[in-house]
Amino acid sequence: NAMGGDVWFTSELGKGSCFSFKVLLHKSERPEMVTPDIELRGRRILLVDDNPTNQAIIADELVSLGIEPVLASNANDAMALCTEYAHKGQLFDLALLDRQVPEIGGIKLGKKLKGDSRLAPMPLVMMTSQAQRGEANELTALGFAAYLSRPVSAQTLLAAITVVIDGSLLPHAKPMVTRQFLDNLQLPNAPTPLQPATHQLAQARVLLVDDNSINRDVAKDLLAEFGLATSLACDGREALALLAATPAEQPFELVLMDCQMPGMDGYEATRAIRRGDAGDANRSVVIVAMTANVMRGEKQCCLDAGMNDYLSKPIDVELLELILQKWLGRESTARALFLDSQCTQQNDPLALPADCVILDKDARETAAPSSLAGRDEPAPCLVWDMPSALKRVRGRPERLMSLIDSYSEKSPEIITDLYQKIESHDLPEAARLCHTLRGIAGNLGGSQLMATAQDLETFCLNKNYSEAERLVGELLVCNHQFINALSDYRHA
Repeated sequence: NAMGGDVWFTSELGKGSCFSFKVLLHKSERPEMVTPDIELRGRRILLVDDNPTNQAIIADELVSLGIEPVLASNANDAMALCTEYAHKGQLFDLALLDRQVPEIGGIKLGKKLKGDSRLAPMPLVMMTSQAQRGEANELTALGFAAYLSRPVSAQTLLAAITVVIDGSLLPHAKPMVTRQFLDNLQLPNAPTPLQPATHQLAQARVLLVDDNSINRDVAKDLLAEFGLATSLACDGREALALLAATPAEQPFELVLMDCQMPGMDGYEATRAIRRGDAGDANRSVVIVAMTANVMRGEKQCCLDAGMNDYLSKPIDVELLELILQKWLGRESTARALFLDSQCTQQNDPLALPADCVILDKDARETAAPSSLAGRDEPAPCLVWDMPSALKRVRGRPERLMSLIDSYSEKSPEIITDLYQKIESHDLPEAARLCHTLRGIAGNLGGSQLMATAQDLETFCLNKNYSEAERLVGELLVCNHQFINALSDYRHA
Protein backbone atom coordinates (compact mmCIF):
# COMPACT_ATOMS: atom_id res chain seq x y z
CA ASN A 1 0.00 0.00 0.00
CA ALA A 2 2.83 2.42 0.81
CA MET A 3 4.08 2.04 -2.77
CA GLY A 4 0.58 2.25 -4.29
CA GLY A 5 0.57 -1.37 -5.32
CA ASP A 6 -1.10 -4.67 -4.58
CA VAL A 7 -0.21 -8.26 -3.68
CA TRP A 8 -2.24 -11.36 -4.45
CA PHE A 9 -1.86 -15.10 -4.80
CA THR A 10 -3.58 -18.16 -6.18
CA SER A 11 -3.29 -21.63 -4.68
CA GLU A 12 -4.39 -25.11 -5.66
CA LEU A 13 -4.24 -28.01 -3.24
CA GLY A 14 -1.56 -30.51 -4.21
CA LYS A 15 -0.16 -28.33 -7.00
CA GLY A 16 1.24 -25.24 -5.29
CA SER A 17 0.82 -21.49 -5.00
CA CYS A 18 1.59 -18.49 -7.18
CA PHE A 19 2.33 -15.11 -5.55
CA SER A 20 2.14 -11.87 -7.55
CA PHE A 21 2.50 -8.15 -6.93
CA LYS A 22 2.42 -4.85 -8.76
CA VAL A 23 3.87 -1.47 -7.78
CA LEU A 24 4.00 1.94 -9.41
CA LEU A 25 7.59 3.14 -9.82
CA HIS A 26 9.21 6.28 -11.19
CA LYS A 27 11.49 5.98 -14.18
CA SER A 28 15.10 5.51 -13.10
CA GLU A 29 17.30 8.57 -13.42
CA ARG A 30 20.29 6.31 -13.97
CA PRO A 31 21.19 6.09 -17.67
CA GLU A 32 20.83 2.70 -19.32
CA MET A 33 24.36 1.53 -20.07
CA VAL A 34 25.47 -1.15 -22.48
CA THR A 35 28.86 -2.84 -22.50
CA PRO A 36 30.86 -1.25 -25.34
CA ASP A 37 31.06 -3.34 -28.48
CA ILE A 38 34.65 -2.79 -29.59
CA GLU A 39 37.09 -4.75 -31.69
CA LEU A 40 39.46 -6.73 -29.45
CA ARG A 41 41.36 -8.69 -32.06
CA GLY A 42 44.97 -7.62 -32.25
CA ARG A 43 44.95 -6.01 -28.80
CA ARG A 44 47.90 -6.77 -26.57
CA ILE A 45 47.38 -7.26 -22.81
CA LEU A 46 50.01 -7.70 -20.10
CA LEU A 47 49.08 -10.43 -17.60
CA VAL A 48 51.10 -10.35 -14.36
CA ASP A 49 50.49 -13.38 -12.13
CA ASP A 50 52.86 -15.83 -10.43
CA ASN A 51 50.33 -18.67 -10.52
CA PRO A 52 50.85 -20.57 -13.81
CA THR A 53 47.38 -22.12 -13.60
CA ASN A 54 45.68 -18.73 -13.32
CA GLN A 55 47.90 -17.49 -16.15
CA ALA A 56 46.99 -20.42 -18.40
CA ILE A 57 43.25 -20.07 -17.80
CA ILE A 58 43.13 -16.31 -18.40
CA ALA A 59 45.54 -16.56 -21.33
CA ASP A 60 43.22 -19.10 -22.96
CA GLU A 61 40.30 -16.68 -22.53
CA LEU A 62 42.29 -13.79 -24.01
CA VAL A 63 43.47 -15.84 -26.98
CA SER A 64 39.87 -16.94 -27.68
CA LEU A 65 38.98 -13.23 -28.01
CA GLY A 66 41.78 -12.62 -30.48
CA ILE A 67 43.87 -10.80 -27.85
CA GLU A 68 47.61 -11.40 -27.56
CA PRO A 69 48.52 -12.09 -23.90
CA VAL A 70 52.03 -11.19 -22.76
CA LEU A 71 52.91 -12.98 -19.52
CA ALA A 72 55.01 -11.92 -16.54
CA SER A 73 55.31 -13.82 -13.26
CA ASN A 74 56.82 -11.06 -11.11
CA ALA A 75 57.04 -7.28 -10.80
CA ASN A 76 60.56 -6.96 -12.22
CA ASP A 77 59.67 -8.85 -15.39
CA ALA A 78 56.52 -6.76 -15.77
CA MET A 79 58.44 -3.49 -15.49
CA ALA A 80 61.07 -4.75 -17.93
CA LEU A 81 58.43 -5.67 -20.51
CA CYS A 82 56.66 -2.31 -20.17
CA THR A 83 59.93 -0.42 -20.42
CA GLU A 84 60.95 -2.43 -23.49
CA TYR A 85 57.67 -1.59 -25.20
CA ALA A 86 57.95 2.07 -24.17
CA HIS A 87 61.36 2.30 -25.87
CA LYS A 88 59.58 1.27 -29.07
CA GLY A 89 56.94 3.94 -28.52
CA GLN A 90 54.31 1.33 -27.64
CA LEU A 91 52.07 0.56 -24.67
CA PHE A 92 50.03 -2.47 -23.74
CA ASP A 93 46.32 -1.87 -24.29
CA LEU A 94 45.76 -2.94 -20.69
CA ALA A 95 47.60 -4.59 -17.79
CA LEU A 96 45.99 -7.23 -15.56
CA LEU A 97 47.86 -7.31 -12.23
CA ASP A 98 47.53 -9.93 -9.51
CA ARG A 99 47.46 -8.35 -6.05
CA GLN A 100 49.91 -10.93 -4.65
CA VAL A 101 52.49 -10.73 -7.43
CA PRO A 102 55.96 -11.58 -6.00
CA GLU A 103 58.63 -9.06 -4.99
CA ILE A 104 56.59 -5.90 -4.35
CA GLY A 105 52.92 -6.88 -4.81
CA GLY A 106 50.35 -5.62 -7.29
CA ILE A 107 49.62 -2.33 -5.53
CA LYS A 108 53.27 -1.18 -5.44
CA LEU A 109 53.73 -2.38 -9.01
CA GLY A 110 50.76 -0.21 -10.00
CA LYS A 111 52.37 2.77 -8.25
CA LYS A 112 55.60 2.24 -10.18
CA LEU A 113 53.78 1.97 -13.50
CA LYS A 114 51.71 5.10 -12.85
CA GLY A 115 54.81 6.91 -11.58
CA ASP A 116 56.56 6.50 -14.94
CA SER A 117 55.30 9.20 -17.32
CA ARG A 118 55.87 6.91 -20.31
CA LEU A 119 53.74 4.11 -18.82
CA ALA A 120 51.11 6.12 -16.89
CA PRO A 121 48.52 6.15 -19.73
CA MET A 122 48.31 2.34 -19.69
CA PRO A 123 45.03 1.23 -18.00
CA LEU A 124 45.47 -1.03 -14.96
CA VAL A 125 43.10 -3.73 -13.66
CA MET A 126 43.68 -5.32 -10.25
CA MET A 127 42.71 -8.97 -9.76
CA THR A 128 42.67 -10.40 -6.24
CA SER A 129 41.75 -13.56 -4.40
CA GLN A 130 41.18 -11.66 -1.15
CA ALA A 131 39.01 -8.60 -1.69
CA GLN A 132 39.26 -6.10 1.18
CA ARG A 133 36.69 -3.51 2.21
CA GLY A 134 37.66 0.01 1.17
CA GLU A 135 40.44 -1.13 -1.14
CA ALA A 136 38.62 0.07 -4.27
CA ASN A 137 38.93 3.68 -3.11
CA GLU A 138 42.65 3.25 -2.48
CA LEU A 139 43.20 1.71 -5.92
CA THR A 140 41.18 4.46 -7.60
CA ALA A 141 43.46 7.05 -6.01
CA LEU A 142 46.47 5.18 -7.42
CA GLY A 143 45.05 5.26 -10.92
CA PHE A 144 43.62 1.75 -11.32
CA ALA A 145 40.60 1.53 -13.61
CA ALA A 146 39.05 -1.73 -12.35
CA TYR A 147 39.10 -4.09 -9.38
CA LEU A 148 38.00 -7.73 -9.80
CA SER A 149 37.85 -10.48 -7.19
CA ARG A 150 38.54 -14.06 -8.24
CA PRO A 151 37.16 -16.28 -9.59
CA VAL A 152 36.48 -14.15 -12.68
CA SER A 153 34.15 -15.62 -15.27
CA ALA A 154 34.95 -15.25 -18.96
CA GLN A 155 31.92 -12.97 -19.37
CA THR A 156 33.02 -10.66 -16.52
CA LEU A 157 36.58 -10.52 -17.81
CA LEU A 158 35.35 -9.66 -21.31
CA ALA A 159 33.11 -6.90 -19.94
CA ALA A 160 35.91 -5.44 -17.80
CA ILE A 161 38.39 -5.40 -20.69
CA THR A 162 35.98 -3.72 -23.10
CA VAL A 163 34.82 -1.11 -20.57
CA VAL A 164 38.35 -0.19 -19.51
CA ILE A 165 39.85 -0.09 -23.02
CA ASP A 166 36.88 1.82 -24.46
CA GLY A 167 36.85 4.29 -21.56
CA SER A 168 33.46 5.89 -22.28
CA LEU A 169 31.73 4.35 -19.23
CA LEU A 170 34.55 4.93 -16.74
CA PRO A 171 33.05 8.24 -15.46
CA HIS A 172 29.89 6.33 -14.46
CA ALA A 173 31.83 3.70 -12.41
CA LYS A 174 32.06 4.99 -8.84
CA PRO A 175 34.69 4.71 -7.50
CA MET A 176 35.91 2.35 -10.24
CA VAL A 177 34.86 -0.59 -12.40
CA THR A 178 33.91 -3.55 -10.19
CA ARG A 179 32.02 -6.79 -10.65
CA GLN A 180 28.84 -5.12 -9.34
CA PHE A 181 29.13 -2.32 -11.92
CA LEU A 182 29.68 -4.82 -14.72
CA ASP A 183 26.73 -6.96 -13.64
CA ASN A 184 24.41 -3.97 -14.15
CA LEU A 185 25.48 -3.42 -17.76
CA GLN A 186 23.52 -4.74 -20.68
CA LEU A 187 25.55 -6.99 -22.95
CA PRO A 188 25.86 -6.16 -26.67
CA ASN A 189 25.62 -8.86 -29.29
CA ALA A 190 29.20 -9.83 -28.61
CA PRO A 191 30.74 -13.24 -29.29
CA THR A 192 31.01 -15.60 -26.37
CA PRO A 193 34.71 -15.70 -25.41
CA LEU A 194 34.79 -19.37 -24.46
CA GLN A 195 32.82 -22.27 -25.81
CA PRO A 196 31.19 -24.58 -23.24
CA ALA A 197 33.60 -27.13 -21.87
CA THR A 198 31.34 -30.09 -22.61
CA HIS A 199 31.77 -30.01 -26.38
CA GLN A 200 35.54 -29.85 -26.03
CA LEU A 201 35.73 -32.68 -23.54
CA ALA A 202 33.10 -35.08 -24.83
CA GLN A 203 35.53 -37.60 -26.33
CA ALA A 204 38.10 -37.57 -23.52
CA ARG A 205 38.65 -40.61 -21.29
CA VAL A 206 39.37 -40.13 -17.59
CA LEU A 207 40.64 -42.62 -15.01
CA LEU A 208 39.32 -41.93 -11.50
CA VAL A 209 41.35 -43.50 -8.68
CA ASP A 210 39.88 -43.44 -5.16
CA ASP A 211 39.55 -46.12 -2.48
CA ASN A 212 36.18 -44.87 -1.20
CA SER A 213 33.02 -45.74 -3.11
CA ILE A 214 31.09 -42.62 -2.05
CA ASN A 215 33.87 -40.33 -3.23
CA ARG A 216 34.06 -42.28 -6.50
CA ASP A 217 30.31 -41.95 -7.04
CA VAL A 218 30.34 -38.19 -6.45
CA ALA A 219 33.30 -37.59 -8.77
CA LYS A 220 32.03 -39.95 -11.47
CA ASP A 221 28.64 -38.19 -11.57
CA LEU A 222 30.32 -34.80 -11.91
CA LEU A 223 32.55 -36.06 -14.72
CA ALA A 224 29.53 -37.53 -16.50
CA GLU A 225 27.93 -34.07 -16.45
CA PHE A 226 30.85 -32.86 -18.57
CA GLY A 227 30.34 -35.69 -21.06
CA LEU A 228 33.45 -37.59 -20.02
CA ALA A 229 33.87 -41.35 -20.21
CA THR A 230 35.18 -42.41 -16.80
CA SER A 231 36.78 -45.66 -15.64
CA LEU A 232 37.25 -46.45 -11.95
CA ALA A 233 40.13 -47.84 -9.91
CA CYS A 234 40.16 -48.49 -6.16
CA ASP A 235 43.90 -48.09 -5.55
CA GLY A 236 47.23 -47.40 -7.20
CA ARG A 237 47.90 -50.96 -8.32
CA GLU A 238 44.52 -51.24 -10.01
CA ALA A 239 45.16 -47.89 -11.73
CA LEU A 240 48.48 -49.16 -13.13
CA ALA A 241 46.81 -52.30 -14.41
CA LEU A 242 44.02 -50.37 -16.14
CA LEU A 243 46.45 -47.97 -17.75
CA ALA A 244 48.69 -50.80 -18.96
CA ALA A 245 45.71 -52.66 -20.46
CA THR A 246 44.30 -49.62 -22.27
CA PRO A 247 44.42 -49.88 -26.09
CA ALA A 248 46.74 -47.34 -27.71
CA GLU A 249 43.90 -46.03 -29.88
CA GLN A 250 41.75 -45.27 -26.80
CA PRO A 251 44.16 -43.83 -24.22
CA PHE A 252 43.26 -42.18 -20.94
CA GLU A 253 43.92 -38.45 -21.26
CA LEU A 254 43.71 -37.59 -17.58
CA VAL A 255 43.98 -39.40 -14.24
CA LEU A 256 42.25 -38.05 -11.13
CA MET A 257 44.41 -39.59 -8.43
CA ASP A 258 43.48 -39.77 -4.74
CA CYS A 259 46.64 -39.32 -2.69
CA GLN A 260 45.82 -41.24 0.49
CA MET A 261 44.95 -44.87 -0.29
CA PRO A 262 45.85 -48.14 1.41
CA GLY A 263 48.34 -50.37 -0.36
CA MET A 264 49.77 -48.25 -3.16
CA ASP A 265 48.88 -44.61 -2.55
CA GLY A 266 48.59 -41.87 -5.17
CA TYR A 267 52.18 -40.66 -4.81
CA GLU A 268 53.68 -44.11 -5.33
CA ALA A 269 51.31 -44.83 -8.22
CA THR A 270 52.24 -41.56 -9.93
CA ARG A 271 55.96 -42.29 -9.62
CA ALA A 272 55.35 -45.75 -11.09
CA ILE A 273 53.44 -44.27 -14.03
CA ARG A 274 56.22 -41.76 -14.71
CA ARG A 275 58.78 -44.62 -14.61
CA GLY A 276 56.83 -46.41 -17.32
CA ASP A 277 55.41 -49.20 -15.13
CA ALA A 278 52.03 -48.71 -16.85
CA GLY A 279 53.61 -48.64 -20.31
CA ASP A 280 55.67 -46.00 -22.12
CA ALA A 281 52.54 -44.57 -23.76
CA ASN A 282 51.20 -43.54 -20.35
CA ARG A 283 54.35 -41.93 -18.93
CA SER A 284 53.15 -38.43 -19.88
CA VAL A 285 49.45 -38.83 -19.02
CA VAL A 286 48.13 -35.80 -17.12
CA ILE A 287 47.69 -36.65 -13.41
CA VAL A 288 45.65 -34.42 -11.11
CA ALA A 289 45.95 -35.01 -7.38
CA MET A 290 42.78 -35.31 -5.29
CA THR A 291 43.28 -35.00 -1.55
CA ALA A 292 41.56 -33.79 1.58
CA ASN A 293 44.97 -32.62 2.86
CA VAL A 294 45.37 -28.84 2.85
CA MET A 295 48.47 -28.82 5.04
CA ARG A 296 51.64 -26.95 4.16
CA GLY A 297 53.93 -29.03 1.98
CA GLU A 298 51.16 -31.11 0.38
CA LYS A 299 51.47 -29.14 -2.83
CA GLN A 300 55.19 -29.86 -3.09
CA CYS A 301 54.65 -33.57 -2.32
CA CYS A 302 52.32 -33.79 -5.32
CA LEU A 303 54.75 -31.94 -7.56
CA ASP A 304 57.69 -34.06 -6.42
CA ALA A 305 55.74 -37.23 -7.22
CA GLY A 306 55.23 -36.04 -10.80
CA MET A 307 51.63 -34.84 -10.66
CA ASN A 308 50.51 -31.95 -12.84
CA ASP A 309 47.75 -30.33 -10.82
CA TYR A 310 45.93 -30.39 -7.49
CA LEU A 311 42.24 -30.57 -6.59
CA SER A 312 41.28 -30.48 -2.93
CA LYS A 313 38.38 -32.42 -1.42
CA PRO A 314 35.52 -31.92 -1.12
CA ILE A 315 35.41 -31.34 -4.84
CA ASP A 316 34.41 -27.82 -5.87
CA VAL A 317 32.41 -28.08 -9.11
CA GLU A 318 33.71 -24.81 -10.58
CA LEU A 319 37.34 -25.66 -9.82
CA LEU A 320 36.88 -29.12 -11.33
CA GLU A 321 35.56 -27.55 -14.52
CA LEU A 322 38.50 -25.13 -14.67
CA ILE A 323 40.95 -28.01 -14.38
CA LEU A 324 39.14 -30.04 -17.04
CA GLN A 325 39.14 -27.06 -19.38
CA LYS A 326 42.80 -26.46 -18.69
CA TRP A 327 44.03 -29.99 -19.41
CA LEU A 328 41.40 -31.50 -21.74
CA GLY A 329 40.25 -28.48 -23.75
CA ARG A 330 41.54 -28.98 -27.26
CA GLU A 331 42.83 -25.41 -27.47
CA SER A 332 44.26 -25.41 -23.94
CA THR A 333 47.49 -23.45 -23.55
CA ALA A 334 48.52 -25.58 -20.58
CA ARG A 335 47.94 -28.83 -22.43
CA ALA A 336 49.84 -27.63 -25.49
CA LEU A 337 52.81 -26.57 -23.37
CA PHE A 338 52.79 -29.84 -21.45
CA LEU A 339 52.62 -32.07 -24.52
CA ASP A 340 55.29 -30.01 -26.26
CA SER A 341 57.56 -30.34 -23.23
CA GLN A 342 57.23 -34.11 -23.32
CA CYS A 343 58.60 -34.09 -26.86
CA THR A 344 61.62 -32.01 -25.89
CA GLN A 345 62.48 -33.77 -22.60
CA GLN A 346 63.04 -37.32 -23.78
CA ASN A 347 66.12 -37.68 -21.58
CA ASP A 348 64.16 -36.91 -18.43
CA PRO A 349 60.60 -38.34 -18.53
CA LEU A 350 59.92 -37.10 -15.00
CA ALA A 351 60.77 -33.47 -15.80
CA LEU A 352 57.75 -31.19 -15.90
CA PRO A 353 57.50 -27.85 -17.71
CA ALA A 354 57.11 -24.64 -15.75
CA ASP A 355 53.40 -24.52 -16.50
CA CYS A 356 52.75 -27.92 -14.93
CA VAL A 357 52.37 -27.01 -11.31
CA ILE A 358 49.78 -27.45 -8.61
CA LEU A 359 46.53 -25.50 -8.73
CA ASP A 360 46.83 -23.13 -5.77
CA LYS A 361 43.77 -20.97 -5.35
CA ASP A 362 45.50 -17.71 -4.48
CA ALA A 363 49.16 -18.42 -5.36
CA ARG A 364 50.03 -19.17 -1.74
CA GLU A 365 49.85 -22.29 0.42
CA THR A 366 47.13 -21.94 3.03
CA ALA A 367 45.30 -24.14 5.46
CA ALA A 368 41.92 -22.83 4.31
CA PRO A 369 39.07 -25.21 3.52
CA SER A 370 38.46 -26.03 -0.12
CA SER A 371 36.72 -23.14 -1.79
CA LEU A 372 37.06 -20.96 -4.82
CA ALA A 373 39.46 -18.12 -4.27
CA GLY A 374 37.78 -14.78 -3.90
CA ARG A 375 34.90 -15.81 -1.70
CA ASP A 376 34.55 -13.36 1.11
CA GLU A 377 34.25 -15.82 3.99
CA PRO A 378 34.80 -19.55 4.50
CA ALA A 379 31.73 -21.75 4.56
CA PRO A 380 30.12 -21.96 8.00
CA CYS A 381 30.82 -25.09 10.04
CA LEU A 382 27.33 -26.58 9.77
CA VAL A 383 26.13 -29.98 10.91
CA TRP A 384 24.87 -30.40 7.37
CA ASP A 385 25.37 -27.96 4.50
CA MET A 386 22.57 -29.26 2.28
CA PRO A 387 23.03 -26.69 -0.55
CA SER A 388 26.68 -27.70 -0.85
CA ALA A 389 25.75 -31.39 -1.00
CA LEU A 390 23.08 -30.77 -3.65
CA LYS A 391 25.54 -28.73 -5.71
CA ARG A 392 27.94 -31.68 -5.90
CA VAL A 393 25.18 -33.89 -7.28
CA ARG A 394 24.15 -31.15 -9.71
CA GLY A 395 20.85 -30.52 -7.91
CA ARG A 396 19.53 -34.09 -8.17
CA PRO A 397 17.79 -35.06 -4.91
CA GLU A 398 17.47 -38.71 -5.92
CA ARG A 399 21.23 -38.95 -6.37
CA LEU A 400 21.84 -37.30 -3.02
CA MET A 401 19.43 -39.75 -1.40
CA SER A 402 21.44 -42.67 -2.81
CA LEU A 403 24.69 -41.24 -1.38
CA ILE A 404 23.01 -40.66 2.00
CA ASP A 405 21.91 -44.29 2.10
CA SER A 406 25.43 -45.41 1.23
CA TYR A 407 26.96 -43.26 3.97
CA SER A 408 24.44 -44.43 6.57
CA GLU A 409 25.34 -48.01 5.71
CA LYS A 410 29.14 -47.67 5.63
CA SER A 411 29.99 -44.97 8.17
CA PRO A 412 29.39 -47.11 11.31
CA GLU A 413 32.18 -49.47 10.21
CA ILE A 414 34.58 -46.55 9.57
CA ILE A 415 33.76 -44.95 12.93
CA THR A 416 34.13 -48.26 14.79
CA ASP A 417 37.48 -49.01 13.12
CA LEU A 418 38.69 -45.50 13.91
CA TYR A 419 37.76 -45.81 17.58
CA GLN A 420 39.48 -49.19 17.85
CA LYS A 421 42.66 -47.92 16.18
CA ILE A 422 42.93 -45.08 18.68
CA GLU A 423 42.23 -47.41 21.59
CA SER A 424 45.05 -49.67 20.41
CA HIS A 425 47.39 -46.69 19.87
CA ASP A 426 47.59 -47.37 16.10
CA LEU A 427 47.59 -43.65 15.35
CA PRO A 428 48.96 -43.81 11.75
CA GLU A 429 46.07 -46.06 10.72
CA ALA A 430 43.64 -43.89 12.70
CA ALA A 431 44.92 -40.86 10.77
CA ARG A 432 44.24 -42.65 7.48
CA LEU A 433 40.66 -43.42 8.56
CA CYS A 434 40.17 -39.78 9.62
CA HIS A 435 41.37 -38.72 6.19
CA THR A 436 38.85 -41.03 4.53
CA LEU A 437 36.02 -39.84 6.77
CA ARG A 438 36.94 -36.23 6.14
CA GLY A 439 36.73 -36.65 2.37
CA ILE A 440 33.36 -38.41 2.52
CA ALA A 441 31.85 -35.93 4.97
CA GLY A 442 33.05 -33.04 2.84
CA ASN A 443 31.46 -34.41 -0.32
CA LEU A 444 28.16 -34.85 1.54
CA GLY A 445 28.25 -31.38 3.13
CA GLY A 446 29.07 -32.49 6.68
CA SER A 447 31.10 -29.38 7.51
CA GLN A 448 31.26 -29.92 11.28
CA LEU A 449 32.16 -33.60 11.01
CA MET A 450 34.80 -32.82 8.38
CA ALA A 451 36.42 -30.16 10.59
CA THR A 452 36.46 -32.45 13.62
CA ALA A 453 37.92 -35.32 11.58
CA GLN A 454 40.64 -32.98 10.32
CA ASP A 455 41.58 -31.96 13.88
CA LEU A 456 41.61 -35.59 14.97
CA GLU A 457 43.78 -36.54 11.99
CA THR A 458 46.29 -33.85 12.97
CA PHE A 459 46.50 -35.17 16.54
CA CYS A 460 47.01 -38.71 15.23
CA LEU A 461 49.74 -37.63 12.83
CA ASN A 462 51.45 -35.75 15.67
CA LYS A 463 51.14 -38.88 17.88
CA ASN A 464 49.21 -36.92 20.50
CA TYR A 465 47.32 -39.82 21.99
CA SER A 466 45.63 -37.95 24.87
CA GLU A 467 44.12 -35.32 22.56
CA ALA A 468 43.16 -37.94 19.99
CA GLU A 469 41.37 -39.98 22.68
CA ARG A 470 39.52 -36.86 23.83
CA LEU A 471 38.53 -35.72 20.34
CA VAL A 472 37.32 -39.11 19.12
CA GLY A 473 34.39 -38.77 21.54
CA GLU A 474 33.54 -35.40 20.03
CA LEU A 475 33.75 -36.94 16.57
CA LEU A 476 31.24 -39.63 17.57
CA VAL A 477 28.80 -36.90 18.63
CA CYS A 478 29.34 -34.98 15.37
CA ASN A 479 28.74 -38.09 13.31
CA HIS A 480 25.56 -38.86 15.27
CA GLN A 481 24.25 -35.35 14.60
CA PHE A 482 25.18 -35.64 10.94
CA ILE A 483 23.41 -38.99 10.59
CA ASN A 484 20.30 -37.51 12.24
CA ALA A 485 20.30 -34.56 9.84
CA LEU A 486 20.60 -36.90 6.86
CA SER A 487 17.85 -39.11 8.28
CA ASP A 488 15.53 -36.12 8.64
CA TYR A 489 16.11 -35.26 4.98
CA ARG A 490 15.49 -38.85 3.92
CA HIS A 491 12.14 -38.98 5.71
CA ALA A 492 11.00 -35.46 4.90
